[in-house]
Amino acid sequence: MDTRFLGQPHEWDPRRLYSQTGADWQYRVDFDRLRKERLEKLRASMKMEDLGALVLFAGANIRYATASYQGNWKYNINIRYAVVTHTGEPVLFETAGSDLHCAEIDLPWMEGRIRPAITMAVGRRRCALHGRAHGRKRRRRMKEQGVAKEKIGIDNFDMPSLEAFQKTGIKIVNGWPAVSRARVVKTRDEIELLKQASSIGDAAMWKIKYEWLKPGVREREIDSESA
Repeated sequence: MDTRFLGQPHEWDPRRLYSQTGADWQYRVDFDRLRKERLEKLRASMKMEDLGALVLFAGANIRYATASYQGNWKYNINIRYAVVTHTGEPVLFETAGSDLHCAEIDLPWMEGRIRPAITMAVGRRRCALHGRAHGRKRRRRMKEQGVAKEKIGIDNFDMPSLEAFQKTGIKIVNGWPAVSRARVVKTRDEIELLKQASSIGDAAMWKIKYEWLKPGVREREIDSESA
């Protein structure tokens, strides 16, 4: 059969969309490939920025490097982080307790590389103490990976963390350019997931316009339907 009528590869055509479910008989989203290619892009971007490592606090960046996700509530409050070096595998520092154990259960590809985070979002006195401990711990990690004397990119900082890192003598630079460069060009699997998300949004908007939106219907009722 001549398939040239399709015109372009599946992942390039917004009208062609795989199911969200997995299958052995069709090449849909390959999550192992997704994780691998994201990390490869991140390391390539770090090399372009001449970074020895990245310390990531922003939730979306942690997910990009480690494929970990535990909800938006703690995405950008600096209580967890990940360290990515160009010489080793990413290490996730997760909030201690059930969150850490859930990560150990959910992320088998991170086995042996999930550790308790030193959380600095506490009282003023403890915040300073935790900041110093955090800085020393990061310094040891950099030494272990042989990158302590190289530039270390940070994506997001609170003041105690900044002061702690400065006292260790680590060469701190802005890590966002490296992360943004890696994330701006999407992989085949990322494009497929974006198409899926867009199709869900399109379907919800159609439902809102033609079925749910009527005089007297409150916005929260629409929200509950679309959820």
